[in-house]
Amino acid sequence: MWLIDLIGGIVEFWRWWRLSICLGIAVGIAVALHNTFPDQAWVWFVSVPTAIIGIGLGFWWQIRADDRDYEA
Repeated sequence: MWLIDLIGGIVEFWRWWRLSICLGIAVGIAVALHNTFPDQAWVWFVSVPTAIIGIGLGFWWQIRADDRDYEA
């Protein structure tokens, strides 16, 4: 039974494709910054807020879309 619950949870997570897009973009920007400018302290001050803002925007976008779906 736990396997079905696990698969259901994974499917439910990936149903939130808007969040996945924002998460991928935010992590991609952070990784690109760290690969382009290795061992620079300022990169952390740019990449961490960028990742947090990207994740927050992804949640916001997904919640708004879910609210719109329930209203229709």
